[in-house]
Amino acid sequence: MKKIVVVVFFLLALMPYSNPDKQAFDQFILVHVKEGQHLKKGAFQDQLFSFFGPVVIDQISSRKDYFFFSIYTLNLPQKPPRHFLGIYHIFLPV
Repeated sequence: MKKIVVVVFFLLALMPYSNPDKQAFDQFILVHVKEGQHLKKGAFQDQLFSFFGPVVIDQISSRKDYFFFSIYTLNLPQKPPRHFLGIYHIFLPV
């Protein structure tokens, strides 16, 4: 029982330090878009996405920081907003 309490306490103490920032979310979305487009690394389209992608993603996404975790919203044109939970450097669709 003590080991479980120690593990839970450790995980809770680690949460604020592993709360991903906005830049990490933007990079996560950029990688996801590139994979969806089947872009080859180093190809012109890949370089174009790498150059303009972060600026565009920064404009269409937002973050609400709750100290232990963050909620990210992706506002795509003509689509409902998509929400992601950022926790322990992982992004989960909500």
